[in-house]
Amino acid sequence: MNSTTRCSRIEASIFSRVAWSTSLCSLIGGDHSLGARCRRAALVPGAPMVHAPKVARASDRSEDEGGSEASRELDMGDMGDMGEDQRVELDGVADDLLRPAAPVRVAAIDAEHMRNAVAARLFGAAADPVRIGRYTILARLGAGGMGVVYSAYDTQLDRKIAIKLLRGVDEEQAHHARMTREAQALAKLSHPNVVQVFEFDTFRGQVYVAMEFVEGQTLRDWEPEAEARVAEILDMFSQAGRGLAAAHAAGLIHRDFKPDNALVGKDGRVRVLDFGLARGIDEEVDAEADTQKRSASSMAKGSASAASKTEASASGKGVLDSTDSLSAPLTRTGAILGTPAYMAPEQHLGQRADARSDQFAFCVALWEKLYGQRPYLGKTPRELAGAVVRGDLSEPESAAVPQHVRRALERGLAVDAGERWPNMDSLLAALADDPRKRRRRVALASVGALAVVAGLGWGFVRSQGPGPCEGGERELEGVWDDDTRAKVERSFLATKAPYAENAWQGTARLLDDYAEDWVDMHREVCEASVVRKEESPELVGRKMVCLGQRLTELEQLTGLLVDADPDVVSRAVVAAGSLSRIEACAKAEALLDSPVDDARVGQLERLLANANGRKALAKYDEGLEIAEKALALAREIGTAHGEGRALLLLGDLQTKRRDLDAAKQTLREALRRADVAGDDATRVQALTQLMRVSFLEHDLDTGEILAADARAALDRLGDAPLLEADFDLHYGSLAMARGDNQSAGEYHRRALEIREAQLGADHPEVAISLTNIANALTAQGQHDKAEAHARRALEIFEAQLGADHPYTAASHNNIGNSLLEQGRHLAWTDRARARPYFRQAADHYQQAVRIREANLGSDHPSVALNLHNLGEAQRLLGDDDEAEATFARSLEIKREHLGPEHPSVTMTMTGLGRVRLALGKTKSALDLLEQAAAARKGRKDSPDAQAETAFALAQALIASTAKAPAAEADAARERARGLAEEAREHYREAGDAYRGEREEVEAWIEAL
Repeated sequence: MNSTTRCSRIEASIFSRVAWSTSLCSLIGGDHSLGARCRRAALVPGAPMVHAPKVARASDRSEDEGGSEASRELDMGDMGDMGEDQRVELDGVADDLLRPAAPVRVAAIDAEHMRNAVAARLFGAAADPVRIGRYTILARLGAGGMGVVYSAYDTQLDRKIAIKLLRGVDEEQAHHARMTREAQALAKLSHPNVVQVFEFDTFRGQVYVAMEFVEGQTLRDWEPEAEARVAEILDMFSQAGRGLAAAHAAGLIHRDFKPDNALVGKDGRVRVLDFGLARGIDEEVDAEADTQKRSASSMAKGSASAASKTEASASGKGVLDSTDSLSAPLTRTGAILGTPAYMAPEQHLGQRADARSDQFAFCVALWEKLYGQRPYLGKTPRELAGAVVRGDLSEPESAAVPQHVRRALERGLAVDAGERWPNMDSLLAALADDPRKRRRRVALASVGALAVVAGLGWGFVRSQGPGPCEGGERELEGVWDDDTRAKVERSFLATKAPYAENAWQGTARLLDDYAEDWVDMHREVCEASVVRKEESPELVGRKMVCLGQRLTELEQLTGLLVDADPDVVSRAVVAAGSLSRIEACAKAEALLDSPVDDARVGQLERLLANANGRKALAKYDEGLEIAEKALALAREIGTAHGEGRALLLLGDLQTKRRDLDAAKQTLREALRRADVAGDDATRVQALTQLMRVSFLEHDLDTGEILAADARAALDRLGDAPLLEADFDLHYGSLAMARGDNQSAGEYHRRALEIREAQLGADHPEVAISLTNIANALTAQGQHDKAEAHARRALEIFEAQLGADHPYTAASHNNIGNSLLEQGRHLAWTDRARARPYFRQAADHYQQAVRIREANLGSDHPSVALNLHNLGEAQRLLGDDDEAEATFARSLEIKREHLGPEHPSVTMTMTGLGRVRLALGKTKSALDLLEQAAAARKGRKDSPDAQAETAFALAQALIASTAKAPAAEADAARERARGLAEEAREHYREAGDAYRGEREEVEAWIEAL
């Protein structure tokens, strides 16, 4: 291979990976063939880079019933990584315009490094190292408004470092001195949250700074874990804040703090960097700054007064009309004034910046990370400056941010610097002053050192109000106070769900009552100890632990409710009603077995409460992930009690996701850990959940054994009425599965009585018990009583949730079923009396269809279920044309979502086949019924369902023989008789509830 061929192949390889630019061409020059190729390329000098906006994706949300929903949000706020040629400078001319800066000349060091590398690739020679002083350049890392950053190797100290080569080689001496300010400022600091400077010197007339190499990412790019998002953000930003506080203590201010100017190392430590704007707090503003002040002040004041003025540059386009400039530093011949999105009002006005300007920028950055948007908004720098100077603080769309954090940030964002926090330390203290942490400290101490917690707890409550026990209300700050209520209400109503207003009212009532009960119990526990001296420190400690857990549950649930989607709103009332009962803390026999000094206990409680809240809101996948983390933490701590609770929650979530094998294994492990901890409450709940798994698997014998164990554990536990109600509910389901509908009804009535006594007659769980009783009564053939219970359930749901809530659709459907069955039985003796029942049933089914279409969409499987029932009512009314259309629509939806083999599809095929047979569409009817009968073969469908399909097919076969040859007709008749006899036996197996249908089949066989 000759040298020309070899060079051309290497050339092609290089240019397949390097994006063309005029800068690259100038680096290579004319000494190599690459330079000639550059000259031939049709390139536009100085063409700006184009950055696509980032797209932030919200996770798909799992649902109990219905499809998942994914949202996409366009993030236009993060433009900190724009190209160097998109940065802007402040122009000091009289019209105060901002215009694009000229492209910055690439540093000579880059040219040397590139030439050496290209020559080595082309001619096979080793690349000569490029050095700055004793440092060997390794790679270019990036560029900023003040210079270019390289990774380098310190040959003397054998370490990797970062070198920043400051721009300004051609500037006059005054400007050159300004360029050295970053190095001087950083050299004064030695703090773990500030990038360490090792050396600064000059290289070929340019100042360079050798500093700590931090492997990690910017604070902007860093993302927290979802389940502890706010806490992690506050921790990271507090580290950055301590770095700024250290700088201020050293007499320096940053003047350009933003998330891009803080690095998060792989060690989790945050370091503030880029003190390129830093100056001494006492340094006077020079003449150049005065010029900038006049220019910036004019621009900001023009913004504030909304002056109508055409902005234009030499290119004819005003930079003030570009959102790209909001996140880019403003420069003038090397003097950086700040980044518009993070600049304080005084900076926008060109006034002197001080440490409180850094505080303002810090609050902007923290607000942005917490809420996903900046506090002051504007599409252009002019609009932004106006919003900042006027103090037009934008309302965040939604975020579960504690109220004390919001208040601290609002003060830090004050327009008047004098109204901000006195210093960074004060701001950081306010951000850390979380009333919830005080609660957790008391609860944590209560876990083990009960004698100590008595003193801590009593001193704590005495400090909260005028009376020794009047501090409970303050503990609800940021958990369920006026501000949180308003956020939840806005969140609910913003979903535009038809039931949102009622769901909000019902949720608010339940949470108001819960909060009031918590305050009352807090006061009672305190007074029994402090005032009446009736209870021991040990018992007080147990009760305080219990109250702390309840408050954490409430806090985590309300945190989820402030960012609600329609599915969350639909389940919010039931979730609020499922919070652990406050009155149980009056006993609080069980103590956590965690070490008293283990701060992770509070984190464990928050994880458990958060996962529980997501479970109640049917966010099962999210809850499962958090429950797994809670389990890992409980094992790390070594608490059998906490481990058992985490396993119980994890098993419950696995059951709801129908991962039954995993659920059984998890719940059995929960039993073992509960035994180790002596925790009968967890043991009862684990056994009850295992009963449910047995019901779902139709393993009724195992269910009976588990029920006996659960009953024994309940007896040992003693007074636990709501656990009793849960046991009765699940045992009632097992009884129904066995066919013991009488016993099922009795157990469901016991659950109803307990829930009414414990929760109130209008609680949503009472309505659920009423629905279970209605189902048991329906199975017993007592359809009038079933209707009464279903109607009462509907009344509760409508009162608590609203008439258009999805739960009311289920009640309408159940009422329709009861009415349909009553009409069906009347029809055997008096069809005229049956018609009103069929008509009322159709009305309720139509209501169910309307509600579910409004909430779930017109093609949801639940809509198809109600459509099927409506079609059956129309068929019984003799409205066969309407019934055909209704059944056909139901079948189309079911086939699409459930697949052709699903039993529900078979049921609707049978209904449609019967209607078409009645309409004389015999061939179509026969085809449908043959498919339905074939699908039922090999499946264990219910006896009544099998009977209905078999008898309908028998009737269709007879109808199809009207014009058939004799032999064919005889064969069809014989097959029809066999099918009818099968139907008769299936109806006999189904019991007395289907006696009328059985007699109809017998009469048909007799007449055949």
